[in-house]
Amino acid sequence: MGAASSFVPAKIHRFRRAKSLQLTEGQASRLARLRARGRQLVGSVLSHLHVPGAIADAEIDDEVSGHRIEVKTEGLFTRIRVNGRDFYFDRITGRFDGTGSGCV
Repeated sequence: MGAASSFVPAKIHRFRRAKSLQLTEGQASRLARLRARGRQLVGSVLSHLHVPGAIADAEIDDEVSGHRIEVKTEGLFTRIRVNGRDFYFDRITGRFDGTGSGCV
């Protein structure tokens, strides 16, 4: 029929839970632990349902890498600018929509 497929699936690495959500009795109150676990559960459900996350406008100057990052939510899109290069995402669905440079 044809040559055998040479597709090899990528190995997936699971990250450990964030330490901030693994609060012990000595570190936080029972209410704080329940809130953290509740946020973890809600976040997991939203991720499973592919619900886009909210993001606030921000400007970040990364001293380590020298990158300047700007996040701005506009009418229809969320724009992420990295060193003058723009990346656009649909504001409602969160899907990647395209790129640009220096568009204002």
